[in-house]
Amino acid sequence: MGLGDITADAVHAAMAEHDRMGMAEFCERYGFDLSRNYVITDGGQRRGTRVIAAAAHGHLPGRSALKPLEVADDALVNQTLEGLQFKVKKLSPPTWSRDELILACSQLFSNDRVAQRVNDPAVQELAAFLRRLPIHAQQDRGLNFRSVSSVQRKLFDLMTRLPGYTGKKTRGGAQDQVIVGEFLADEAEMHRLAAEIRAAHDAKAWAVFTANVPGSSYVHDGAAGNPEQLREGHVIVLYDDENVLGFGRISRIERNTDVTAQAKHVLHYGGTWRPLDGAIGIDDLDEACTREASPDGIRALDAGKLEAMLARIAVPLSSQEAETRAVAKIEAMRRIVIARRLPLAARVGRLPRADVVKPRRWSATDRAGSGRT
Repeated sequence: MGLGDITADAVHAAMAEHDRMGMAEFCERYGFDLSRNYVITDGGQRRGTRVIAAAAHGHLPGRSALKPLEVADDALVNQTLEGLQFKVKKLSPPTWSRDELILACSQLFSNDRVAQRVNDPAVQELAAFLRRLPIHAQQDRGLNFRSVSSVQRKLFDLMTRLPGYTGKKTRGGAQDQVIVGEFLADEAEMHRLAAEIRAAHDAKAWAVFTANVPGSSYVHDGAAGNPEQLREGHVIVLYDDENVLGFGRISRIERNTDVTAQAKHVLHYGGTWRPLDGAIGIDDLDEACTREASPDGIRALDAGKLEAMLARIAVPLSSQEAETRAVAKIEAMRRIVIARRLPLAARVGRLPRADVVKPRRWSATDRAGSGRT
């Protein structure tokens, strides 16, 4: 049993299931992330070849879907699908964004305007950082997205745009010359912009004291400390006087902008919450903190040390993309529940939207009949 068993009908069934469920839910069902190196372009849509092949096997009578490792060989998967007369296309990486080019050009100018190669640690670090940026959706990143070789190539693209360069220009992109020109005009300002980009996207984690039992959100008193330090995508670790309670990634922040009232900011993380129940000690957490607590009980954490602590107890710090999918799934379920509570007229648009319909008020008679108190 394996790739060689799948049929064209099974592939068509898998593609129909993909289109019906949507890519994110479909990939989650079969244990895949959203990354795709190759796609099936049948019907004008792009579907990842590996997840489609895995799901297709589950559409065979008496068979189950293949695991990601069983379809890890792109060449074999593509050969199988093409043998069934499906058109397979390589998904090329997206065009470099302005922010990515600023970071690359900053690296070039920091190295005396000389491009570095793949074995240079600076190129390896830059490639890893570019892959962490949320600029390009995971499903659109394609084959070898911002690999060390692609970063080396871009550094040479930028170097060959410098005035006085006498060698042959590389092909590069339309914006390469523009960014090089901006660095030549004001190098200090462009390095400052590069530093801002890095600061905005560096991994952030915070240790947050709480006296309450963790739920799906944390209420932060914005009147103390600096509420702007907390942003969507940051990881928060909640602890009390005795234990590290758990951690989650902030998916949404409700900021109170009313300066006349006591400022309260609600940090939502419910879909990503992972309880720890004291598996990490307070002393270990203290060692991972980078500075003393602010007046609001929030301390900056070294994200690398946090990840290492979690690895020691076999708890992964999942990617922001994976946790975003989890939050989206919970929100979709919430909308379904709300919709089912509405009369039919509201569902077709003759009553107010679901998100503004007031909850039912229970009368004393209702409570008595239903057992509610």
